[in-house]
Amino acid sequence: MRLKRLLRSRHTLAFRLTLWYGVIFISALAIGQATPPVGVNLFTAANLVKGDLDSVARQAIVFVIMDVAVLIILSLFPILSLYLPVLAGLYQP
Repeated sequence: MRLKRLLRSRHTLAFRLTLWYGVIFISALAIGQATPPVGVNLFTAANLVKGDLDSVARQAIVFVIMDVAVLIILSLFPILSLYLPVLAGLYQP
């Protein structure tokens, strides 16, 4: 009985907020991986092109700004981050 209720509850507000929070969290994590001082992606890219970290970081600035803009848009309009789950039939608004 409880399992049926639990399975039906995945379409509730809690499921939607959890899914939205996960998308926001992963987007913010991707921005953190591409910016100094941690910037693991920057170190990897600099190693692949055999360049120094400063030149790779300067070239990555445009992409980081775009990622921040996408993060702000996803934060303001949660339905955009839920579009693919709706399309796949995992969630119905």
